[in-house]
Amino acid sequence: GETRDASPERAVQDILLRLWRSALVRRRRDLMSASARASEAERARLAERTHEMTMQIKTLQGGWEEALPILEMGDPG
Repeated sequence: GETRDASPERAVQDILLRLWRSALVRRRRDLMSASARASEAERARLAERTHEMTMQIKTLQGGWEEALPILEMGDPG
């Protein structure tokens, strides 16, 4: 029935969201670390990118439908 079909789909969606979130968190941490060593101009650019990643992470937490536009963009970082 429909419940059995939805369950594996939901499991895959949850796994994908977790993988994407992990990749974004890791990349954001790398950018924050790079920011500590960067010039002032570069720090501003890195801060903007870090903020974008934070917003994407929050969007991913909203579930599959909310996350879909981010997932369709491709590379998580």
